[in-house]
Parts: sequence; structure tokens; C-alpha cells
Amino acid sequence: MRRVSLDSARTALGVTEDGQLLLALTVVAVSCEVAWRGLGTSRRHLATAAGHQRDMAQRLHDRARQVAAARASAEAAAATNEVTADVLGQLEEVMEALESLVAAVTRDREVMLCGTRGQGFHRVAEALREIIEGSARWRGGHKEVTPRLEVAYRALVGQG
Repeated sequence: MRRVSLDSARTALGVTEDGQLLLALTVVAVSCEVAWRGLGTSRRHLATAAGHQRDMAQRLHDRARQVAAARASAEAAAATNEVTADVLGQLEEVMEALESLVAAVTRDREVMLCGTRGQGFHRVAEALREIIEGSARWRGGHKEVTPRLEVAYRALVGQG
């Protein structure tokens, strides 16, 4: 540690008497103490602020995860809505095909009831053919129903 002479200290502080030197050194010491305490207070405030920043970063990170999860959920819901709309469209097509088949059965039955023999079920066969052709659009047809419809169609065509 470097030692400073009293004369050097008096000159540096701009004082001429020892009493003034003591007062000036006291002021410097008090100023240093205040600065030291201020530094400690600043460190505590900075540590508190850093803690708040970490907490805020964690909350923002959690919020970002929630937003990402909400986006994924919304995307899944949109995909589900699309699939549902597609399935509803297919169900409407199936309902129309079934209504067409019922109407064909009704017409062919009326023709048979009127006594016209040998007419067969031509309208039913045509409706079944249209259903079989349309079933390819319904997610590749139905594994169980389509083959049965094909058997029924061949049987109706073969009887005429």
C-alpha cells in the first residue's frame, strides 16, 4: 500500500492547516462510506431486478408454451373440422344414393305389381351400379359393403 505524506494530502485537498486536513479527510471518508453503502444498495436493487427479470422470462416462456399449445390445438381443431366436413359431405352423398335406391325399388315394385312380368329390377340395378361407382369416392369404398353391393348388382343384372 502506498503512503501519502500529510503535506501531499494537504496539497491534494487544497487545505493549509491540520484542522482543515482532518475535516477534509473526514468528508472524504464519509463520502466513501456513503458511496460504499450506495454501492451495496445498488447491488441489492440489481439483484432484485435480475430476479424479477428471471421471473418475467420464466412467465414469458410459460406463456409462449401455452400459445404454442393453443396454436397446435387450434390447428388440430381446424384439421378435425375439415375431416368432419369431408365426412359429412360423404354422408350426404350416401344418403342421396340410398334415397335413389329406395326410389328405384319403389318404382320397380310398382311396375311388378301392375302385372308387367319380365321387367326385373332394372332401376334398382342402375341405382346399385351408380352407388358402386360412387363408393370409390367415399374414401376408397367400404371394405364390407361394396363387395355385397357388387354381388347384389350382378344378381339383379343376371336375372333380367
